[in-house]
Amino acid sequence: MDTFRLITMICAALCLTTPSALAEQLASAEGAGSGLVLMAEGETMYGPRGFYDLCARSPEQCPAPLAPTGETAVTMSASMMTTLDRINRTVNSAYVPATDEEAHGVTDLWSHPTETADCEDFVIAKRQALIEAGWPPEALLIGVTLGQEAPYHAVLVVRTNAGELVLDNLRDDVLRWEDTGYSWVARQSKADPRVWVRVIGFERAHLQGVGEI
Repeated sequence: MDTFRLITMICAALCLTTPSALAEQLASAEGAGSGLVLMAEGETMYGPRGFYDLCARSPEQCPAPLAPTGETAVTMSASMMTTLDRINRTVNSAYVPATDEEAHGVTDLWSHPTETADCEDFVIAKRQALIEAGWPPEALLIGVTLGQEAPYHAVLVVRTNAGELVLDNLRDDVLRWEDTGYSWVARQSKADPRVWVRVIGFERAHLQGVGEI
């Protein structure tokens, strides 16, 4: 049994209560999702080069869209919120943070982590863990924000009726996208995850002159 699966099983046995912050998010989602701020998709754009390399090496990571309408969102429950929180924390603690240059000697390599991981590797591991737990792949999208120590930062965006929730290797708490404080750059399209689109709204930095992601 690999290390990640063992950690997941241990955490599953221990994490039996719903974190208060997530419980509040779930409660506020009741009533037809009023007050939610959804990501607005802008023009299509070229995504991160590492993403396309990943698709070429591992086509199963970039399947054709399973929801042609692009409207799939997970209907949350308290137990599902707990699962989301557990997987975020478990994966965050399962790998040693390291850049691709430190771990592989290359500038940008998207892959499922083994011992070390950078932001997009954490995303890939979380997405895989959620799919194995029965979550729909089309609701699990990669988002890119402006970074703090690096130009860009990748996170997992989960589309739910409680809002678009962010799983981030830099924090254990799961937050709605508009509450992260990030300047959002791009995200996989909800209609086709092989396509990348600009994110409109909630920009917190001037994006002109920012290079390709």
